[in-house]
Amino acid sequence: MTQPPQKHILIDGYNVIRRTPALANAERKSLENGRSALLLQLRARYATAPFNITVVFDGSGLTETKEQQGCLQVIYTASGVSADQRMVELVAAARARKETAVVVTDDNEIRKAIHPHAPHATSHSAIDFGQSINAAPKLLQKQYKHRAAVKKLLQKDSDY
Repeated sequence: MTQPPQKHILIDGYNVIRRTPALANAERKSLENGRSALLLQLRARYATAPFNITVVFDGSGLTETKEQQGCLQVIYTASGVSADQRMVELVAAARARKETAVVVTDDNEIRKAIHPHAPHATSHSAIDFGQSINAAPKLLQKQYKHRAAVKKLLQKDSDY
């Protein structure tokens, strides 16, 4: 039996920050605050994820720098290399490794550039992703809905 392809999520860092209200608010204080807020949320949400996550930011150094923490990798591109270019390269590398790449961005240029890599690469809205990393876990959402339904039934019974 063959294993399903490994999933790799590639995140356009500044795009997600600027399209997520809480993160955009943090970025208004400083770029570092915005980046830190995003990375903190990702670490909390995906601490035990069975897939890799790479966040790419435009960098200003002479060389590319990488930080790795568990399944989360952060890349700051070298000066003169855009995060967009680097993400397209990462999609091609994921495809070569037979991984499925999920690109999180609202940047149409990136979406067009990864289109030839379909079905090994898909894009996901930065706005939707920003909402999902802030959402309660699905089990907690189910519990809340169940409790609300039970409470409603109990109130209905007490009205008789």
